[in-house]
Amino acid sequence: MAELKQVLPPPKSLGATHYDHSSDPWFKQRYTASEAENIVNVRQPNTFISYKRPAADSGEVEINDNFAKLSEALYVAGQKAREASAIRNKLQKEMAIKEQQKKEMELITYIKVIKRYLPL
Repeated sequence: MAELKQVLPPPKSLGATHYDHSSDPWFKQRYTASEAENIVNVRQPNTFISYKRPAADSGEVEINDNFAKLSEALYVAGQKAREASAIRNKLQKEMAIKEQQKKEMELITYIKVIKRYLPL
């Protein structure tokens, strides 16, 4: 870090600064265009792996039995999870309704008691 501070010029202000390296000779010497081409390694999306392409093109794709079993097990597990979630949501709604009804009944009893003891 100390070496970097010696190489770079002092900041222009005390706030957050952005240093433009385009005119810096040290930066130009350090990072030339040829090195930048070697550094950049862009992965191209939507490309197929070469060993999978012939099987997909010919239409002769075999599915492993273990993969089929795994796929079916994941599907069944997902269905059970959705069912459990639906049941849990239904129970939570029912409990919320019961709780609301209980509170309403308490308020009604309080109102009856107050009306009995306070003449209006």
